Amino acid sequence: MAGNHAPRPPSSCAGCFSWGCLPLRSYCGACQSFGVTHEPGECGACHRVVPLKKGYCRLCWMQASLEAKGQVTVLEPFLRQIRHHQLSLAGMQRRGARAPGRPIGKQGRRTGRPRPRPPQPRPVTGWIQLRLFDARRDYTRFDRRRHADFTSSWLASARTAARATGEARGRSRRVAGEVDRGLVILLSGHADGDKIRHPELFPALRAYGISAERTVEVLAELGLFHDDRVPAFETWPERSLAGLAPGIRADVERWLRTLRHGGPRSRPRAPETAWTYLRTAAPALAAWSGRYHHLREVTREDILAAIGDLTGHERHHTLSVIRFPVPALQEEPHDLP
Repeated sequence: MAGNHAPRPPSSCAGCFSWGCLPLRSYCGACQSFGVTHEPGECGACHRVVPLKKGYCRLCWMQASLEAKGQVTVLEPFLRQIRHHQLSLAGMQRRGARAPGRPIGKQGRRTGRPRPRPPQPRPVTGWIQLRLFDARRDYTRFDRRRHADFTSSWLASARTAARATGEARGRSRRVAGEVDRGLVILLSGHADGDKIRHPELFPALRAYGISAERTVEVLAELGLFHDDRVPAFETWPERSLAGLAPGIRADVERWLRTLRHGGPRSRPRAPETAWTYLRTAAPALAAWSGRYHHLREVTREDILAAIGDLTGHERHHTLSVIRFPVPALQEEPHDLP
């Protein structure tokens, strides 16, 4: 009967001098692979007779790679300048041991690309119940003991998609459980053709402390989510420009939307930039609305009066902001002090 073999003591690799528990008596796994795929000869840097790649041994290639790290990817100039070697520990270049029967060399380093997860198929049903009228659903009244329907084909597909997404992103068991609870609430009794809207699901998920974002991600993958929220920027100009003259208001709103979404000669800006610009120009716009109907009526003297009490950076910033919506400043941008 074969007995237990004692582990092989650490030693130094004869090829790269790395120290560790070597799979063979004299060479580490990397040097063994290097020796199988390359012919021996005299190294152009260290002058040892060992397997070579383009005239240099594996130890010299390792040293050149170490010296060139963060600078360039071409190693030949560094190979010609090698005067010393940094020793290392064996088996630290690649995690995990080579499986029995796995090819060595370049073939052994190749790993298969992860296959993309196929889209979740839509559950097949025999008929679709059309909705008589649209009514907002109240998921906050959900009772798991009475309303949970684990036979729903939509729920089964969503739970499968959620598990695959959670595994791919390394989510914890607690997070995966929260998403599953949210799917049970939203898809128990779900009918074909229905869409779940954000204002309907958010109150119920928030009441249970469930992440709406992760749950919506699964629903969107199955085509069950309809985001009918209106972006805050779309309603913000209407509230902020309520006190301006109609003509000035239209010009400023057009300027803000171009600032936010970009135009033929400008790139889109962040919403915060549009908000900051409007706050800067608001005092001048309010004063001009009391005298004019359009920004084309604003004169050079009006602009000087608006920035008369400002100095330094604040003065320069205000001029930069109102330069685009005010035609008078576009025509004579360099004449203002």
